[in-house]
Amino acid sequence: MAGAEVGAPVFGRIASLIRWRDGYLHRQQDAKVYLRSKLQPLDLVLVSSRGKATHRLLPGTFIHVAVYLGTEKELRTLGLWKDETVQAHADAIKAGDIFIEAVSEGVRLASADEVFNVDQAIVLRPTVASPKRKRALLRHFFSEIGTGFDFRFDAGDDERLFCAELANHVLANQDIPLREVYGRTAIVPDDIVASALEGRSRLRFAAYVSADREGWTAGNKADLKRDYFSTSAAANSGACS
Repeated sequence: MAGAEVGAPVFGRIASLIRWRDGYLHRQQDAKVYLRSKLQPLDLVLVSSRGKATHRLLPGTFIHVAVYLGTEKELRTLGLWKDETVQAHADAIKAGDIFIEAVSEGVRLASADEVFNVDQAIVLRPTVASPKRKRALLRHFFSEIGTGFDFRFDAGDDERLFCAELANHVLANQDIPLREVYGRTAIVPDDIVASALEGRSRLRFAAYVSADREGWTAGNKADLKRDYFSTSAAANSGACS
């Protein structure tokens, strides 16, 4: 076990770089415009991409989570643009890096093109009481940029963070489900989807898009339930790419 943990960072970085093809949404500009129109700051985006090695290596349908932080205009509307935590990343935001995610290199900002280079995407919206609380949560997300990646996938230790752990670490009151895996506290993206669909968390459905070689479709909550629960994904575990 100790040897596996030592090798995990190297293996994880290699696996994250292997891609057989781009995601089917990658060239679907209309789909990306549609998804952008549905997003609000703090929304979780859970994605599936069968063209990546991590999807083949890790069970589950949705294996990565990113969080939408917002554009300059949205952050200005929230009264957060002049905040020093945000201003440290102003150039990147202006250039289109409007998501935050934890990947093998660590917690970073990412663009819509990077996040939506996938086959399926779900948008889940946290329940946040006030604009003041929303500002505090966004500051917290920005402050996590540069945090190292948690290759042990241990949600009980927030010194380093994996993708779903980052979301739960900041959005700690959304009833994101936890489970024990090999003696560690884990957060599985598929569990996040299931709990939202079943009303067991404070996350609410906001959008669902699926694509294949022929094109893309936008579905409602009922479509997502049909597609998701018609597979065995809910019984599997998954982790972040």
